[in-house]
Amino acid sequence: MGGYNSLTEQPTNFTSTTPAAPSGAVNVIPQAEAPTAPPTTVVRHFSAYMPPMTNTAGGAVPTPPNDASKCLDGTGHWSSKGGGGGGTPNISQYLSPSTITPPTLSSWAYHVNATFASNANGALVMTTHGSVNPEILGETIPVGSPALSNFDMIACFAANPPLVGSKLVTFGIEVWDSISGKIVSFQINMPSSSSPQVQVDHYPSFTGTPTVPFTLNIPIWSGPIFMRINRSGGNFTFYLSVDGQSWDQCFQESVTAYLPNTADTCGIGFYNNSSTPANVVIPHFSMVPY
Repeated sequence: MGGYNSLTEQPTNFTSTTPAAPSGAVNVIPQAEAPTAPPTTVVRHFSAYMPPMTNTAGGAVPTPPNDASKCLDGTGHWSSKGGGGGGTPNISQYLSPSTITPPTLSSWAYHVNATFASNANGALVMTTHGSVNPEILGETIPVGSPALSNFDMIACFAANPPLVGSKLVTFGIEVWDSISGKIVSFQINMPSSSSPQVQVDHYPSFTGTPTVPFTLNIPIWSGPIFMRINRSGGNFTFYLSVDGQSWDQCFQESVTAYLPNTADTCGIGFYNNSSTPANVVIPHFSMVPY
């Protein structure tokens, strides 16, 4: 019969991934110093660590950069936020390619001092300050007869406004009829001293004072926001969305509630009455007749 000294210690596999971690968890990997032959007084140390997260697997969060303008993105890295902070927001990175149709608008319907250019991701960046009236990029609605004038207009926005003093930044989408010059605007107002509001405004002209048939306070958000005007039959319906897929209806009115003629022009509007330049980024704009 064998004695105590004949027993063989079962080895431990310190790098094993078996058994697998439960779904949604990761294996914690143990590690130990090499053993020393007995007799010994050397203490054998044992520790464990969690592998770092990757773009497809959970794990330890990477060391924070001590930068409030960064957030942990879907690839496991610290990246710039989509809005606020300063500089020009770059939100194309948060949208799937299937949701991005880079705006091709290039004609000013009304213009004072705004500029526009495309950023590295193809998104349109509008910059303006000290506006007296909205700066509007527009295009003709590609429709046939008034009876066939149904359409979906969708735009995605992120704004980086300098909310100082009693100043205001506004952005949104517009439709108007070129005969009367009257405009229906679906817009978000971001004042410095109160909550943002989403509004439908009726403008008698690009420089006229509007009436407001609909307004609603909304919470401050981060990241992109989608705005949509749908004409179907005899109605305009106004929607908001945070992902471009699920839509919340905000308001509906007859297409003749304000416009005396068929809406034949559409565009993007941006207003900033601060002397500090503000940017609005538009990674997506589409006008689809049906």
